Amino acid sequence: MISCGLAFAANTPLTINAQADTLATTASSATSSSASSSSTYSSSSAVASSSVSQASSSSARKASSVATSSVKKATVKTATTKKAATKKTTAKKTTAKKATVKKTTAKKATAKKATVKKATAKKATAKKTTVKKTTAKKVTTKKITKKKAVKKTTKKTTKKKKLTQKQQIAKINSGLSKTQKSAKNWIAYHESRYSYTARNGHCYGRYQLLTAYLHGNYSAVNQEKVANSYVKGRYGSWTNAKRFWIRHNWY
Repeated sequence: MISCGLAFAANTPLTINAQADTLATTASSATSSSASSSSTYSSSSAVASSSVSQASSSSARKASSVATSSVKKATVKTATTKKAATKKTTAKKTTAKKATVKKTTAKKATAKKATVKKATAKKATAKKTTVKKTTAKKVTTKKITKKKAVKKTTKKTTKKKKLTQKQQIAKINSGLSKTQKSAKNWIAYHESRYSYTARNGHCYGRYQLLTAYLHGNYSAVNQEKVANSYVKGRYGSWTNAKRFWIRHNWY
C-alpha cells in the first residue's frame, strides 16, 4: 500500500495534465453535445408546438362541428317536437270536431225521432178520434133509426089504439060470413042477452066463456077473440055450435 501511494505521488504532474486534457476534451464534447441537444430540442419543440397547434386547430374544428351538429340536432328535435305538438293539437281538434258533429248528429236524430214519434202519436190519436166519432155517429144514427122505427111502431100502435071498441070487434069478426055472424049472435043472445058483463058461476061475458079462457082479460074485444078461437077449435064453425046448443042448451 505504501509503494502504490508513493508511485502516485511521483507521477502526479503528468497525470494532472492528462486529466486536464481529458477534462477539456470532455467539456468540449459536452458543449458540442449540449449545443447539438439544444438544437435538437429546439427542433423538437418547434415540431411539438406545430403539432399542438394542429391538434388545437383540429380540436377546435371538431368542437365547432360537434357544436354545430348539436345545434342542428336541437333544431331538428325542436322542429320535430313542434310538429308532434301541432299534430297532437290538430288530432285533438279533429277528435273534438268529430265528437261535436257526432253529438249534433245524434241530437238531430233524436229530435227527428221525437218529432216522428209525436207526429205518429198525433196521427194515431186523430185516427182514434175519427174512429170514435165515426162509431159515435154510427151509434147515434142507429139510435135515431131505432127511435124512428119505435116512433113509427108507436104511431102504428097509436093508430090501432085509436080504433073504437066497435071497430076492433068488427075487425075481429071480418073473416066470418053472414051465416056465421048470425049463428054467433044467436048464441050470444041465448047465453047473456048480448051482455059482456053477465056472470054465471065460472062463466063470464057475452058468450059465457069460462073465466080461465079469458086469462083475466074480460074486455069485449078479448071476449070476441076467445069466443071465435073456442068455437073454431071445438066445433069448427058457429053454425055447428048453434046446432049443438039447440040439442043440449049449452055449447
